[in-house]
Amino acid sequence: MGELAERLQLRYHSAAGLVDRLVFDKLVSRAPFDADRRQIFIQVTHRGEKMLKKLSTMHRKQLQQLGPELGRMLEQINASED
Repeated sequence: MGELAERLQLRYHSAAGLVDRLVFDKLVSRAPFDADRRQIFIQVTHRGEKMLKKLSTMHRKQLQQLGPELGRMLEQINASED
């Protein structure tokens, strides 16, 4: 959990709360690591994978729609800096 919190730039308890909600919604599962009971595995479930694919598709479409406008905005910013 500590490594996850660090990667997400969250406090330990915030990451644990997030994982608890994801487990409750059956988007991830949590299992103890046999070699070291202090560690746990967090694994995306089939339902979680479906949700990630859906979100990825939605975000990809949004970026494709916004991409040209973002490009123009960046060009304007670069031009104003010169």
